[in-house]
Amino acid sequence: MRDKRKKSFHDVSLESGSRGFTLMEMLFVAALLPMLFIAMYGVTRVAQDLFHTNNVYGQLNASSIAALRFIGEEIAQTNPLAGAQRIAIAQDANGNDVVRFQIPVDWDNDGDAVDAAMNPKTEWGAYLQLGQAQNGVLGAWVRYRLDQTQLKRDVVDVNFNPLPDTETLVANQITNFNVVQNGNYVTMNMSLTGTNEVGRQAQAETLTETLQVNTLLRNAAS
Repeated sequence: MRDKRKKSFHDVSLESGSRGFTLMEMLFVAALLPMLFIAMYGVTRVAQDLFHTNNVYGQLNASSIAALRFIGEEIAQTNPLAGAQRIAIAQDANGNDVVRFQIPVDWDNDGDAVDAAMNPKTEWGAYLQLGQAQNGVLGAWVRYRLDQTQLKRDVVDVNFNPLPDTETLVANQITNFNVVQNGNYVTMNMSLTGTNEVGRQAQAETLTETLQVNTLLRNAAS
C-alpha cells in the first residue's frame, strides 16, 4: 500500500537539487576579488597618469604659443631686405640665439614713423615696451635672448648697451631658443620643459614640448 503522506518542505528542497556554495567555490571567489581590484586600480592609475601628462603638455604648448606670438607680433614689423642693418641673429655661449631688430617708431610723437612728409624716410628704432605707439627710441634695437631658462625682451641702444627698465619676461622654463632667417621669413624654434609630479615614476617626470613657427617679415620700407 502506497505511503500517501505529504512530503515535507525538507524533502522538496532535496529533490529540487538546490544547494549552497561549496568551500572550493568560496575560496576561488576570495582569490579572484583581490586580482579584480588590483586590475581596476592599475587602469585607474594609468588613466590618471595620462591625464596629468597631457595637462603638463597642454600648459607647455600654450606657453610656447603665447611666447612666439609675443615675439612674432613685433619682429614682423622689421625690414628683411636690409639684412644686418635692421635684423641680426647671433648665438650665445650655450648655443641659443639672440635676435635683435629695429622697427619703425614714432620717436617725435607726430603721429607717424617717417621724418618728412615730402621726402619720407622711416624712423627706425625701438619702443621701450611692446605695444607702445609713441616715444620710440631712434636708433635703438629690440632684443630677445635666453637668460638661463627665461626668455626675455629688452631694448639696447645704438652701441648695444641695455637701456634701463626695459627688460620684460616673456616665458619661463625654456631650454632651447633658435631663430633662422630665410628671405622674408623668420623661423623660430622653442623648447619648454615641465614637471609631472603625479606620475608613476619614483621621481618627478620631466616633459619637453617643442614648437616651431614661421613669421613673415612684412616691412619693405627703406
